Amino acid sequence: TSPATSSPEPTGTGISTGAVVGIAAAALAVIGLVLWMCCVRKKKSARYSPGMMPMLQPNETNERVVTNGSTTQPTTQSKQNSQPSSGELDLRGLELYRIQDKDIQLVHVIGSGAFADVWTGTYEGELVAIKQLQAKKVTMHQLQSFVDEIHLMSTFNSPYIVQFIGAAWKQPKDMKCVMELMDGGDLRDYLAKHNPKTFPWSEKMVHIQRIAEALVYLHSLSVIHRDLKSRNVLLDSTKGTKLTDFGVSKEDMEATMTMGVGTFRWMAPEVIKSH
Repeated sequence: TSPATSSPEPTGTGISTGAVVGIAAAALAVIGLVLWMCCVRKKKSARYSPGMMPMLQPNETNERVVTNGSTTQPTTQSKQNSQPSSGELDLRGLELYRIQDKDIQLVHVIGSGAFADVWTGTYEGELVAIKQLQAKKVTMHQLQSFVDEIHLMSTFNSPYIVQFIGAAWKQPKDMKCVMELMDGGDLRDYLAKHNPKTFPWSEKMVHIQRIAEALVYLHSLSVIHRDLKSRNVLLDSTKGTKLTDFGVSKEDMEATMTMGVGTFRWMAPEVIKSH
């Protein structure tokens, strides 16, 4: 009889069926995990879809101008004077601080600037101050700056800063910033109505200290005011002296400390020299 032949031993270069099945299962698990993470991200982003919030869409090439009744394209001069808008106006950051517009009553204007008016009014029966952009012509850039100012104010909590109450709007161009009312007016008018005898240095030092406290608080948050002047210092018979108007304030102190922004007559020399 011929000797029995034995089957050859398997070489080490082949991959067993079990290993192939294991690799395939691991690959499927990784793919499934990736798909699950994508679904979770889509669900999170859907919670904040643009359709849920009031937005203004700018023109692709030109800044959109919002007026009382219509939307118009800017003139050549306005294109040059205004910064182009990128993206859309996002009001999501203000939703936590939104109050009902129907609860606000404007009474009369107590101050006006280049783009906004400040009114006395009432909110739920209480006297307040209300800042609103002038309605004749509001650009996207001005509106975004106003939204940024309101959002910045909402982060403050200091007895030396005018207290923010809330924001209200029916349409974005009707945005209102509601703040506490200071019954003493601003420091500029107060200085004009008083002399060294009626407003001695002992009293001035009290105001100076409170202004300094406000700046220390802002700087602790890495915020720089950039337009500190007597018009932006408000007085009150019981609440004392407080700082207001954060329209050109920035949250990046190192990058903007000496940027030439603000009121020229009140600027520090190093700011004027851009040092």
